[in-house]
Amino acid sequence: MSLILSAPSREAGASLPPEGAHDATIYEVRDLGLVETRYGPRHRVRIGWTLCEAPPAGSRWPTWRAWQTFNATLRDGSELWKFIRQLTGAAPGESFDLETLVGHKATLVLAHDESGGQIYCNIRAILPAGGVSCR
Repeated sequence: MSLILSAPSREAGASLPPEGAHDATIYEVRDLGLVETRYGPRHRVRIGWTLCEAPPAGSRWPTWRAWQTFNATLRDGSELWKFIRQLTGAAPGESFDLETLVGHKATLVLAHDESGGQIYCNIRAILPAGGVSCR
């Protein structure tokens, strides 16, 4: 007997935070371990953000969330290295405890993109915290 599952279709904007600038706080840093990529296996980490703005009443989720995934490397100029420098204002050095990022605040610029019939929310830019006051 077969078990066939289909991904639910998602209309533009449904269950996604709206596009634009949103104040946010890092709530999670997760080690994803080795992940198979088109370039072979890579050690990856995920940074999770909680947006200050609450979803509309009746939403499936109590808070909006956004994620970024990086190769776990601090090589000068790597995406993770640039992210840490942009967020903290300092280069990470030869070692860096990613857990220290939890609680950092910033303004995220979000955009919706379509791929394979699905709509995704992507972080386009991270701006200094400014007046972020969410938890």
